[in-house]
Amino acid sequence: MSKKELIVTDTVWYKICNFFRKIFQKESIKNKKNIKENANNLIQIKDDKIDFIQNISYKDEITNLNRKKDLAEKLMNGNLSINDLTDSQVDEMMEYFTIYINDMNKKIEKIKDFIVNFKKEK
Repeated sequence: MSKKELIVTDTVWYKICNFFRKIFQKESIKNKKNIKENANNLIQIKDDKIDFIQNISYKDEITNLNRKKDLAEKLMNGNLSINDLTDSQVDEMMEYFTIYINDMNKKIEKIKDFIVNFKKEK
């Protein structure tokens, strides 16, 4: 005789227990799905908050760069003299022009390399 044959499954009590087990098991499965969906939503919200904060910091960097660019243009056009700037603005302009000159040097090097390669091909 096997173990399954020893358990009587035809009784009313067994059927009632089985009925309630199935009902509550379905509810627990629904609850687990809801918990997973809520967790995914929370993760998405956190990711959105992080993206929002990064966007704010990028906007701050862009506005700061635009401010430096405008100040540099005023200096280059002669609308503003160095004596009109504070010490921190002078330091910012030194940094801005150093970066600008380095970028221009890199572009010039690329153009030189292109010209040299073009002359070699001929």
